[in-house]
Amino acid sequence: MIIFLLLSCIFYRLLALMLDFWLSKKSCYHFFIARKFFWGKNRLPGIF
Repeated sequence: MIIFLLLSCIFYRLLALMLDFWLSKKSCYHFFIARKFFWGKNRLPGIF
């Protein structure tokens, strides 16, 4: 259970990084939105 949780956290972070990179290629505005969404106040504590 703990291993599964750890793997899901790593996968979610990878997905967030990929989406962050993809949006940054599209435009600076989308890049800002993605960074605010993934790395802002709404992130889960202790995971990232």
